[in-house]
Amino acid sequence: GIDRDTFYNKEQVVIVPLIFCYLGMGKAGDLPPRIECVLAWREKVLQQLTQVELIVVIGCYAMHYHLSEARNQTVADAVKLLADYWPHTISSLHPSPRNNR
Repeated sequence: GIDRDTFYNKEQVVIVPLIFCYLGMGKAGDLPPRIECVLAWREKVLQQLTQVELIVVIGCYAMHYHLSEARNQTVADAVKLLADYWPHTISSLHPSPRNNR
């Protein structure tokens, strides 16, 4: 529901990955982010964002990180928990070709 200019305005929208490196592919998709990489910088970056109104969680690794109750669930089951996080956090499947079959 936002226009292109708003989405690409770095003062209004920030896209932050769990880690800043790509670890490669596994048997079922991307390898999971290494926890030591997440712990080393993720919270430090999030603490710098002082006016967060909405977090859009994309993919199972981010969902398991941000939605504590979802850590041991499938993405489909975790999506059912989203009402508990609304309106501050919403989730989406990762837009990879594996999810668009």
